[in-house]
Amino acid sequence: MIPTYDCGQFKASYHWELAMASFQRELVLPPAQHNMDAMVSTCMMLAVLAFTGSNSQDSDSWIFSPVRGGTNWLYVQGGLSTILSQYKERAARNIWIPVIHDADDHEGTFSDESPGPEGIPATFVDLCDIDENSDSDSNPYHRPLRVISNLQKIEASSFTFTKLISFVGDIDNGYRDLLQNKDPRALLILAYWFGMMCAVDQWWVQKRVRSECSAICMFLANNPDQRIQQLLEGPARACGYRR
Repeated sequence: MIPTYDCGQFKASYHWELAMASFQRELVLPPAQHNMDAMVSTCMMLAVLAFTGSNSQDSDSWIFSPVRGGTNWLYVQGGLSTILSQYKERAARNIWIPVIHDADDHEGTFSDESPGPEGIPATFVDLCDIDENSDSDSNPYHRPLRVISNLQKIEASSFTFTKLISFVGDIDNGYRDLLQNKDPRALLILAYWFGMMCAVDQWWVQKRVRSECSAICMFLANNPDQRIQQLLEGPARACGYRR
């Protein structure tokens, strides 16, 4: 877990593989109180490791690869809620509860499922065809836009990381399919989240989010839609992308 240490990549991969195998074995067993803290801790550590496995060049990103599944690393972040649901009321007694509670402001800001365009920037409303009846069922852009719009109300920093990461926990199948198909509008929304994450001053976050944000900017740089070009300026500034 030391960012400047490159000599132990084989050993690290070996232990990661062992951890994954043990974790998967426990997942198929009935949830037990004695290993709840270990399961939650492992889930969170795997999320950290997923961020550290970044390509060194923006051009090597999954964005430019024909292989599907390149965004799977991102969805690891959403596994925590599934783990916690297995323990039901007992989950409130795990050691990570203070951190988990900090992920929400407990005012519904990050669980807002209000339909329609209110609170979403007008440029995104126009680009993503959001109308008064739009919701997560009728428009796959609506839910991620709602979350991003709410997250923009807070100052992105290491102190708000637990709130920012809530975005990936809300990725549903409709939006996920759009990302897999490299839909420009879906990628633009994701770039905005990566741009916010660029403000999180943690070594295990910085390289990945800047690289992924820059790769999306590169991918969308020649998109003919001028609305996309205008909106792309925000994440480009955040990650330092230059054409």
